[in-house]
Amino acid sequence: WTSDSKEVIFMSDRNGTFNIYKQSVDQTVPDVLVGGNNPVAQPRLSPDGTQLLYLVYPNWGETVSSVPLMRVPLAGGTPQLILKEHWISNHQCSRAPSSLCIYSVAADGALTFFSFDPFQGRGSQVYQIKDDLPQVYNWSLSPDGTTLAIAKGKWGEEQPRIHLVPMNGGVDRWLTISGTQGLATLDWAADSKGLWASSASDENALLHIDLQGHAVPVWRPGKMCVGWAIPSRDGRYLAVLVSSGSANVWMVERP
Repeated sequence: WTSDSKEVIFMSDRNGTFNIYKQSVDQTVPDVLVGGNNPVAQPRLSPDGTQLLYLVYPNWGETVSSVPLMRVPLAGGTPQLILKEHWISNHQCSRAPSSLCIYSVAADGALTFFSFDPFQGRGSQVYQIKDDLPQVYNWSLSPDGTTLAIAKGKWGEEQPRIHLVPMNGGVDRWLTISGTQGLATLDWAADSKGLWASSASDENALLHIDLQGHAVPVWRPGKMCVGWAIPSRDGRYLAVLVSSGSANVWMVERP
């Protein structure tokens, strides 16, 4: 969402390659923000809302040693490199007056978190989780920049938990979530007082989770599948990823 909560920024491959678009809530056709022939993904905003931050991934079949994290003024301009890293799994910034930005690298049996500045580049390591499958984690930084929420996707028979890591050096907390077999996605509420998540159980649902771990189903999409739920900065709207799929099976007699 843009800072005024009037436009949604998203990625789409509607033209054959993933590009980044912007579309207002009453607009029928989106505007291109970042185009080109290389896939671009994970559009985020800088803390002050003026810079669009995004990743540039290689095309299918290409081998690269690092993934660029880029910035470009939301009002338009020339993209600039912030930093390069072996494989960035996610990145996110808090909102002003907080200035904290974090990205994660899932590699070498660990999920490692680093701070960064959109103009100065990489900062320091802020947290690390040792796991042979670091790619199965979701995480989200609270808008006020105080807390990192981390959840492991549905795996085995473990009861889903959310790990709350304070960014000011306080004590970690764990929220045990009942009523679902796992959490597929994780995003903070606009006021940093709760979380939005999608369940990974047989009956997919959009959940609101308070900071005591109480999960309330808000929407069950039925035959569709609900994913990330990103709140507008004023907290009035949710931009929700909803997907559905169908396929036909044909039987042809052999000659």
